[in-house]
Amino acid sequence: LPDDLPATLAAFQEWLPQFQPFSGLDAAGIVAVIATAVLNGAVGYRLDRAGSWFFGNLLPNTLLTTMAIFVFCRYNLNFNLSEVRQKKIATIGRYSFGIYLVHALFLEILHKNFIFYFQNDPAIMIPVASVVVFFVSWAAVWALDQIPVVKKYLI
Repeated sequence: LPDDLPATLAAFQEWLPQFQPFSGLDAAGIVAVIATAVLNGAVGYRLDRAGSWFFGNLLPNTLLTTMAIFVFCRYNLNFNLSEVRQKKIATIGRYSFGIYLVHALFLEILHKNFIFYFQNDPAIMIPVASVVVFFVSWAAVWALDQIPVVKKYLI
């Protein structure tokens, strides 16, 4: 056994109580993640090709997984951030739903007009496209936020 095992276990015992008790939502999220992987793998095996049949944004497994992650993070992660960073995160949070809604449009524009992800090195193109789409989407939502009617009713 490693020499630092007792210290590691002691640190783990101090860290563990900070978590909220395990809930049914946590269990549902874990089951949803496992079910997504197993079902997607089984269908792919059966059809003899890779696919993403159980990774849709509107599927119940996706809903359970995201809810479980959100609730876990909300009640169990406590970051001590400076006030400036908290404001930046709050700004991202304010625009996040809008970014989510418009990012598909910019991905499509990027794909059709500029970047063909897999013709070039995907290890470079996918992160570059992700950063570009995030900031362009953020700028679009920010611009929409400057329109009073849109700001009042949509954002």
